[in-house]
Amino acid sequence: MDHSDPYLTLYYTDALDANAYAYDVWTPAFYGPIDSTTLNMYLDGVVIWAVPHYGTLMDIMMQEILMAYLDGGGDLFITGQDIGSFMVYNCTMLFYTDYLHATFVQELDR
Repeated sequence: MDHSDPYLTLYYTDALDANAYAYDVWTPAFYGPIDSTTLNMYLDGVVIWAVPHYGTLMDIMMQEILMAYLDGGGDLFITGQDIGSFMVYNCTMLFYTDYLHATFVQELDR
């Protein structure tokens, strides 16, 4: 998992604990950005990429690392507040459409 919000961490770790799944938590504020070598250690599992809020940047380098992970057979669950609109405006369309197989429809009025 990659995120820095402790409440978001608990949301996922509580569910994983309740179902007896083994997991690791990657905290970028402590470890720095994850690299492809580390991410590829999880090719036999699922990576939960939890983005805590809209303003969290996912730069081109991180998109390339995630694309390489997916190309290597990795499984990715990506989640976060307003993640669809964030990604369509801040990520490459290649990553959004070809790797996540996502289509952005519209933002919700709040």
